[in-house]
Amino acid sequence: MSKTLTGTLDSVTAADAAKNIPAKVMVTDETGLKYLLTVKDTTTIYNDKSEAVSFDHIAAGQKVRVKYDGAKNEAVSIRVVPKVVPSAASVAPSVAP
Repeated sequence: MSKTLTGTLDSVTAADAAKNIPAKVMVTDETGLKYLLTVKDTTTIYNDKSEAVSFDHIAAGQKVRVKYDGAKNEAVSIRVVPKVVPSAASVAPSVAP
């Protein structure tokens, strides 16, 4: 059964096929819990524009939403969450009459 978490990528470790080591990501959720998840060849990865990208397009520090198999600790999909840019209206100083 898939679960979903939103958090920040703490680390992104590429696979080492010669040593039979799979790719992994460490994600810290919004409550501070850390999740170490295996990234398989079947894991789908999306950038902040919802375009499918390869593993090397994600990096530590990015906010992500991850669907994962809790029983296997395997990422099913990783989606970079778009950065929210405040609108000019919300950051403009108010002027008293």
